[in-house]
Amino acid sequence: MMYDICMATWNRPKSLKMTIESLFDSDLSLCDRIYINDDCSTNKEQLSILKKLGERDKVTVYSQPTQIGVQENMCMCMAESDKDYVVIIGDDTLFNHEWLNKLDWLRNRAEKYGKWGALTVANFPNHPDTKVIEENIIQKESIGSFSAMYKMNMVRIMLDEMESDYSKYSSKMWPVLCNEEKNLVVSDIMRTMWKTSYDWVYQKLCVKQGLPIYSTQKSYTYHLDYPNKKSLHHHTQVKDFVE
Repeated sequence: MMYDICMATWNRPKSLKMTIESLFDSDLSLCDRIYINDDCSTNKEQLSILKKLGERDKVTVYSQPTQIGVQENMCMCMAESDKDYVVIIGDDTLFNHEWLNKLDWLRNRAEKYGKWGALTVANFPNHPDTKVIEENIIQKESIGSFSAMYKMNMVRIMLDEMESDYSKYSSKMWPVLCNEEKNLVVSDIMRTMWKTSYDWVYQKLCVKQGLPIYSTQKSYTYHLDYPNKKSLHHHTQVKDFVE
């Protein structure tokens, strides 16, 4: 089974560089394509990294002509995949060498139990467990938005639902953004802002259809706080990261 990996990014060259280095140091033998959608970055270092990434095998880089926001950017990125399953990663992530193989192992184990909706190899403590399935596999009420595997048929249902009732999920506003220096600035353009993130829409769809969500008990990826390898927020500190 081969997978596509999707990443959305915007003006975070330091974390993007560390993420890419860690990603390509891992075993990507099960990866067919890596889709990277940039949300109209202006940072010169970011643009240089993206240009080099576009020259690598397996990598497709798309730059948005205007800034559209992380939710729509990631949805467009996922829509590029023609695989049965898509793997979502963040641009602020470090990976165990075997993370993708572990995700594949988790998919194979989950299918032995029947249907499933979403999988992850990043076990967040703020997402409650519902029960232990077997050694290193737990069922979750919900999972984080990165290092996750979604079913593309479910993703298409989600995208159709969000498109058909656009006002339910988004609104137009002048957003306040955090720039690279971590200062708050008001955007000079009106943008579509999502009221609900794509991952919550997807996971609610899983619950609605009775599809379990599974995670490994140990974690094989985690968020970073560039330039140091520390957790970005206390609630995103994963459990039992395997170096």
